[in-house]
Amino acid sequence: IHRNPYEVFLSGAHMASTTYGWWFLQQPSDSHLQEYILRQGEILHDEYFSSRELLDTHNCAEVSFKQLTENPQENIKRIYAQLGWDSFDDETKSTYPNRLEMQCEELKGYQQNKYKHVIIDDQLKQTIRERWKLQFQKLGYDE
Repeated sequence: IHRNPYEVFLSGAHMASTTYGWWFLQQPSDSHLQEYILRQGEILHDEYFSSRELLDTHNCAEVSFKQLTENPQENIKRIYAQLGWDSFDDETKSTYPNRLEMQCEELKGYQQNKYKHVIIDDQLKQTIRERWKLQFQKLGYDE
Protein backbone atom coordinates (compact mmCIF):
# COMPACT_ATOMS: atom_id res chain seq x y z
CA ILE A 1 0.00 0.00 0.00
CA HIS A 2 1.45 3.33 -0.98
CA ARG A 3 0.24 6.79 -0.15
CA ASN A 4 0.81 10.34 -1.32
CA PRO A 5 4.24 11.31 0.05
CA TYR A 6 2.92 14.53 1.58
CA GLU A 7 0.29 12.54 3.48
CA VAL A 8 2.98 10.08 4.56
CA PHE A 9 5.06 12.94 5.93
CA LEU A 10 2.02 14.38 7.75
CA SER A 11 1.27 10.99 9.24
CA GLY A 12 4.88 10.59 10.35
CA ALA A 13 4.87 14.06 11.89
CA HIS A 14 1.62 13.27 13.69
CA MET A 15 3.08 10.04 15.05
CA ALA A 16 6.23 11.90 16.10
CA SER A 17 4.26 14.56 17.95
CA THR A 18 2.04 12.06 19.76
CA THR A 19 4.39 9.16 20.54
CA TYR A 20 8.08 9.91 20.02
CA GLY A 21 8.33 11.91 23.23
CA TRP A 22 8.08 8.64 25.13
CA TRP A 23 11.09 7.19 23.31
CA PHE A 24 13.70 9.88 23.95
CA LEU A 25 15.63 11.04 26.98
CA GLN A 26 15.51 14.58 25.57
CA GLN A 27 12.86 16.36 23.54
CA PRO A 28 14.04 16.36 19.90
CA SER A 29 13.74 19.54 17.85
CA ASP A 30 11.33 19.83 14.94
CA SER A 31 14.27 19.77 12.54
CA HIS A 32 15.57 16.52 14.07
CA LEU A 33 12.12 14.93 13.80
CA GLN A 34 11.72 16.10 10.22
CA GLU A 35 15.10 14.66 9.32
CA TYR A 36 14.20 11.38 11.01
CA ILE A 37 10.92 11.13 9.07
CA LEU A 38 12.57 12.03 5.76
CA ARG A 39 15.44 9.60 6.27
CA GLN A 40 13.13 6.76 7.26
CA GLY A 41 11.11 7.37 4.08
CA GLU A 42 14.27 7.30 2.00
CA ILE A 43 15.53 4.08 3.57
CA LEU A 44 12.18 2.32 3.28
CA HIS A 45 11.48 3.29 -0.31
CA ASP A 46 15.04 2.88 -1.57
CA GLU A 47 15.00 -0.68 -0.26
CA TYR A 48 11.54 -1.37 -1.68
CA PHE A 49 12.31 0.08 -5.10
CA SER A 50 15.57 -1.86 -5.35
CA SER A 51 13.72 -5.09 -4.50
CA ARG A 52 10.58 -4.34 -6.50
CA GLU A 53 12.24 -5.16 -9.81
CA LEU A 54 13.24 -8.60 -8.52
CA LEU A 55 9.65 -9.58 -7.78
CA ASP A 56 7.23 -10.86 -10.37
CA THR A 57 3.55 -9.90 -10.36
CA HIS A 58 2.64 -13.06 -8.41
CA ASN A 59 4.83 -11.98 -5.49
CA CYS A 60 4.10 -8.27 -5.28
CA ALA A 61 0.89 -6.30 -5.57
CA GLU A 62 0.64 -2.55 -5.19
CA VAL A 63 -2.37 -0.42 -4.43
CA SER A 64 -2.67 3.19 -3.42
CA PHE A 65 -4.18 4.04 -0.06
CA LYS A 66 -6.75 6.16 -1.90
CA GLN A 67 -7.81 3.26 -4.16
CA LEU A 68 -7.99 0.89 -1.22
CA THR A 69 -10.11 3.20 0.91
CA GLU A 70 -12.43 4.16 -1.96
CA ASN A 71 -13.10 0.60 -3.09
CA PRO A 72 -11.64 -1.89 -0.61
CA GLN A 73 -13.42 -5.05 -1.68
CA GLU A 74 -12.64 -4.76 -5.38
CA ASN A 75 -9.02 -3.84 -4.74
CA ILE A 76 -8.48 -6.68 -2.28
CA LYS A 77 -10.11 -9.07 -4.73
CA ARG A 78 -7.75 -7.80 -7.46
CA ILE A 79 -4.73 -8.23 -5.17
CA TYR A 80 -5.76 -11.79 -4.29
CA ALA A 81 -6.17 -12.64 -7.97
CA GLN A 82 -2.82 -11.09 -8.86
CA LEU A 83 -1.06 -13.07 -6.14
CA GLY A 84 -2.82 -16.28 -7.19
CA TRP A 85 -4.79 -16.67 -3.98
CA ASP A 86 -8.16 -18.33 -4.53
CA SER A 87 -10.24 -17.12 -1.58
CA PHE A 88 -12.68 -15.35 -3.90
CA ASP A 89 -13.27 -18.37 -6.15
CA ASP A 90 -16.70 -19.91 -5.59
CA GLU A 91 -15.20 -23.42 -5.62
CA THR A 92 -13.14 -22.75 -2.46
CA LYS A 93 -16.19 -22.03 -0.33
CA SER A 94 -14.03 -19.53 1.55
CA THR A 95 -15.72 -17.42 4.20
CA TYR A 96 -13.24 -14.61 3.61
CA PRO A 97 -15.32 -12.60 1.07
CA ASN A 98 -18.23 -12.44 3.53
CA ARG A 99 -15.97 -11.47 6.44
CA LEU A 100 -14.32 -8.81 4.27
CA GLU A 101 -17.70 -7.38 3.34
CA MET A 102 -18.74 -7.22 7.01
CA GLN A 103 -15.49 -5.56 8.02
CA CYS A 104 -15.82 -3.00 5.21
CA GLU A 105 -19.33 -2.20 6.43
CA GLU A 106 -18.01 -1.71 9.97
CA LEU A 107 -15.33 0.70 8.73
CA LYS A 108 -17.62 2.86 6.57
CA GLY A 109 -17.88 5.62 9.16
CA TYR A 110 -14.18 5.68 9.99
CA GLN A 111 -12.65 9.15 9.94
CA GLN A 112 -8.96 9.48 9.08
CA ASN A 113 -6.67 11.78 11.02
CA LYS A 114 -6.72 15.37 9.78
CA TYR A 115 -3.24 16.42 11.00
CA LYS A 116 -4.38 19.97 11.74
CA HIS A 117 -1.43 20.65 14.05
CA VAL A 118 1.16 19.79 11.37
CA ILE A 119 1.87 22.37 8.69
CA ILE A 120 3.90 21.80 5.56
CA ASP A 121 5.21 25.19 4.50
CA ASP A 122 6.67 25.84 1.03
CA GLN A 123 10.23 25.18 2.15
CA LEU A 124 9.36 21.85 3.76
CA LYS A 125 7.24 20.91 0.76
CA GLN A 126 10.26 21.54 -1.49
CA THR A 127 12.46 19.44 0.81
CA ILE A 128 9.96 16.56 0.71
CA ARG A 129 9.79 16.80 -3.10
CA GLU A 130 13.56 16.70 -3.38
CA ARG A 131 14.23 14.00 -0.82
CA TRP A 132 11.33 11.75 -1.79
CA LYS A 133 11.47 12.39 -5.53
CA LEU A 134 11.55 8.66 -6.32
CA GLN A 135 8.35 8.09 -4.37
CA PHE A 136 6.56 10.75 -6.38
CA GLN A 137 7.91 9.41 -9.67
CA LYS A 138 7.70 5.64 -9.21
CA LEU A 139 4.35 5.63 -7.42
CA GLY A 140 2.71 8.14 -9.74
CA TYR A 141 2.08 11.11 -7.48
CA ASP A 142 2.12 14.73 -8.58
CA GLU A 143 4.83 16.80 -6.99
